[in-house]
Amino acid sequence: MMANETAKWKTISRAGAPGSILVLMVLVLGGCGKKEYGEVYGTVTFEGKPVTEGMVVCADEEWGTFLTARIQPDGRYVFPVTAQGGLPMKGVYRVTVTPPPVDAPAGIVKTPPKPREYPNIPPKYRDPKNSGLKFELEQSRFQFDIKMSP
Repeated sequence: MMANETAKWKTISRAGAPGSILVLMVLVLGGCGKKEYGEVYGTVTFEGKPVTEGMVVCADEEWGTFLTARIQPDGRYVFPVTAQGGLPMKGVYRVTVTPPPVDAPAGIVKTPPKPREYPNIPPKYRDPKNSGLKFELEQSRFQFDIKMSP
């Protein structure tokens, strides 16, 4: 590189430095705010009776992330706020209800495991586009009961 080219480079990089520092400050300060999380809880029922097992899945459309909560034997579920986080507030979530994952033996098997039938979780509730279940989290505790029908 020639001396003249080096001087030209230094001039350009110094001229862009204030703008670069401003962009860096905006990025750093924008991430400094404390993220708020909310607890979401409720019950899952099918035709008025508690669904005793399965998963409630919340899909955050903005970030493309999913959070899951197990359905308890009495039909209750909860997305708690923990030290690791939870459901971010000010988010819009699509909700699905799915059967529990299939328990399968590890290793080689002669036949694939067969999923159990779950007539109390209709197929439409298993797909976020068809479930019709959606909420916006705007408070620190929010009850979202899921009442399914055929």
